Amino acid sequence: MELGLAVNSKINYNYNSLRLTQSRIDYGMLTVPRSLLFLFPNYSADISVFFNNSKNAQKKKFVVSEKNKEARIYGLSNWLKINKITPNDEIVIQVIDIKELLYRFIIEKKFVQEIIKYENKLDTVKNEEFANKYLKKIADINAVDEYNSSISQFIRLSKKGVPDRDLSEIRKNTKKSLVPVHFRVLLENIYKGRCQICNFSFLKKDGRPYFELHHILPNLAEHPKNICLVCANCHKQFTYAKVEHNFVDGWLSNVVFNDKNYKVKQIIHSLENINFYKNVYF
Repeated sequence: MELGLAVNSKINYNYNSLRLTQSRIDYGMLTVPRSLLFLFPNYSADISVFFNNSKNAQKKKFVVSEKNKEARIYGLSNWLKINKITPNDEIVIQVIDIKELLYRFIIEKKFVQEIIKYENKLDTVKNEEFANKYLKKIADINAVDEYNSSISQFIRLSKKGVPDRDLSEIRKNTKKSLVPVHFRVLLENIYKGRCQICNFSFLKKDGRPYFELHHILPNLAEHPKNICLVCANCHKQFTYAKVEHNFVDGWLSNVVFNDKNYKVKQIIHSLENINFYKNVYF
């Protein structure tokens, strides 16, 4: 049985890709190996395919070969030609709706480039509306929901070094620094606005949860390890109470306010794996 080759993903998402040969390109088709058939029906059928970022699906013939225990997808000559596909190029295959036999095929190079483009936009965005827009775009490209996409982006940012804090950026009138917009959006999506210390939350008049963001170590800048989503009460305790911090691998795991211990909810500690892979099929 053919197996997919698992290699480190260039992005913080898992995905499946199919590497093309010259013969497949010449015949304008994809040959789906046995190991990749779990993404497709076990019978011949018409499937619907979105190509790259197209919003219009096209019907294609999916034919299962009982003899070779593989399948073929026909009618791709024009798409392969337009995208100038060469041998060893890879196509990302996503299942959009298995019941409806709906898929998306994306040239891997374009797939990665699009994600990196919107990640760069997300990292420099100045307002929440656009931050949510870019996050949704990244989620859509990866065919995942916004919650899991937020976790992937949070992990991506956490793998960067923790920079020192530029104290000149602290606002003199409040003695607080402005946390980047994308941090705020990601933390709200992940924790649903609930305090990581006590789990308290309440909704504002606009229906969104009220929360504040706390710099754990004031000498360090914004980083997933150094920003905590908190309620107003816990934020004040960080400022005025007797505080003890306990860390695990650089993440705040417990905090003690005036001898009362609280376990800090960290999404990173609930994940089995923070590494991402692509499975390459041949």
